[in-house]
Amino acid sequence: MKQLLYISRATPNPDLDALHDLLVQARRRNGRLGVTGLLLYGDGRFMQVIEGPTHSIDEVYASICADARHADIETIYEAYCDQRSYSGWRMAYRPLHGDEQAFVEAKDVLEAAHGRAGPIDIGPVMRTLYRQSLTGPRDRRGRLQ
Repeated sequence: MKQLLYISRATPNPDLDALHDLLVQARRRNGRLGVTGLLLYGDGRFMQVIEGPTHSIDEVYASICADARHADIETIYEAYCDQRSYSGWRMAYRPLHGDEQAFVEAKDVLEAAHGRAGPIDIGPVMRTLYRQSLTGPRDRRGRLQ
């Protein structure tokens, strides 16, 4: 199984209806191809991890690269793994309520980890990025209440 993470700039910035349409299309295609993953969007940027059979990931990523809704696409992580981090999620979606710095920090962490031998579990990095983007009251451990 292949796992791939990329970032891109949205062109133009989608409204809620456009994001909904994108997710409906992605979930339909991903279900057909056996692809799972997570899409984060905020501040005009997408960060997405997709995982599944190699041929399916290659097909999905080629379609993303050809999609006019994405610009400045950059592959951050690509590896083969034995198990999914996002099983059961044809395409989960989380909005980010931060600035572009959150994407830069996540990219730096993933690029540093990519130099290690063997695949890395990018699930915790994506979950941390999402949690850090949330606003609201937090407990003394920093968790959102």
